[in-house]
Amino acid sequence: MKVESGFIWQGDKKLDFYEQEFEQNFLTYSREEFEKKANLWISTLNCAEYLQEVDNALTKEEENAAYWLQPETTSKLFQRIDKELITLKAEALVEKGTGCEYMFTNSRLGELALLYKIFKRDQQTLTLIIKKMIPYIENRGEKIV
Repeated sequence: MKVESGFIWQGDKKLDFYEQEFEQNFLTYSREEFEKKANLWISTLNCAEYLQEVDNALTKEEENAAYWLQPETTSKLFQRIDKELITLKAEALVEKGTGCEYMFTNSRLGELALLYKIFKRDQQTLTLIIKKMIPYIENRGEKIV
């Protein structure tokens, strides 16, 4: 079928070759690259800077994936990216000197919003924010009373 901007394939979508020869290698390489980036960022950046790098990387990868990848590959890719950049680094991020406690104490609302935006990609990491929020709220309440 011809459309204005090109052709649309209407046959069967068999991705065996794509999955074996491209997707597996691509996903492995991508995971390794994001693992390296996450390790570098977590060791050299403060919490807010790390979150900004993650946000930028996710935006860039979403744009690239929408253009270049099969939808099936995109979901697999983001499972790996989220794990490397968020899930595996979440605890270290909230425990940093510039992490949750610092953000709450210094009213860093923009940074807290970015933290939430990133952590909500993995619902389990939100509990780490809650664990830091409870003592903060209790402390603030005690000061008021």
